[in-house]
Amino acid sequence: MPDAMRNRFCQISLALALMLSGCASTSEPELALTPAEHNYVMQTGRSLFRGKPIERARGFLFTGGSGYAVCVRAPATGSQPADYALLVLQRRVTDDYIPQAADDVVILRSATETLPCRKLGERPGNWTTL
Repeated sequence: MPDAMRNRFCQISLALALMLSGCASTSEPELALTPAEHNYVMQTGRSLFRGKPIERARGFLFTGGSGYAVCVRAPATGSQPADYALLVLQRRVTDDYIPQAADDVVILRSATETLPCRKLGERPGNWTTL
């Protein structure tokens, strides 16, 4: 009888472990922007491009130890080429209000720094507007 109980215990333990393994959290960051991040990025983009219509990439360009990077651009108009910026957030934005002292976004504007954004710009469907 003890062997039968031990076998049944092992079966139940294995079944429980298999069921719960799907519930484990992953270390992968979320690639979609939160509504607060979307608003922050769009407001920052409007400031950078002085009120021009702007677009942002649909998700983060990269995430992790280097921060959370998202591309914004003022689309090309007439003879003017598109203007790009890469915003690197130091942490995920969860609040609608960010005090000036906590606003530590890094804004990259040079052609070299925004090259990944420019490459993204070549593919349709990568950008969204407000």
